Amino acid sequence: MLRQEFSEKRETFLQYCNAGEVEGEVIPKQQLDNMGQRFDRLSIRLNELHTLLTYEEMKQQLLLNLAEVDARLEMWHSKYCSEDSVTRMLTDYQVCIFAAVTVVSFRLSLPSSSW
Repeated sequence: MLRQEFSEKRETFLQYCNAGEVEGEVIPKQQLDNMGQRFDRLSIRLNELHTLLTYEEMKQQLLLNLAEVDARLEMWHSKYCSEDSVTRMLTDYQVCIFAAVTVVSFRLSLPSSSW
């Protein structure tokens, strides 16, 4: 929004520079040069502020993402305690699934009358 407003003001200023007068009044060259230097400094500062705001926005988004990840890790840690307990649970789960698959395979290999 600031960039658009600045562009409009700069465009108006450039029209005054090309015309050399405003509403019939001649603007001294020194004053036009001074205003041109101010617009140049403002343009540079506006770009710096835009970069800074973009950086801050990305930084805040990253901090928000880190907070979400920390909350999820804390929930995971409180629920499962440690990596070892999760590994044990996974191994138990795999053993249980393997046993269930073995039983189902065995039952499927038997004739249906023996169930």
